Amino acid sequence: YGVSERTLRRRIAEGRLPAYRVGPRSIRVSAEDVAALAKRIPSA
Repeated sequence: YGVSERTLRRRIAEGRLPAYRVGPRSIRVSAEDVAALAKRIPSA
């Protein structure tokens, strides 16, 4: 989707991306939620 891991982690911490911990080192997110986050914003 072109979204970095750092961006995903930041959005999870902000509460803007729902995520579920599935182990001590694993986080699961929905592909649809990531796709919605990755939508391009049109430039002016």
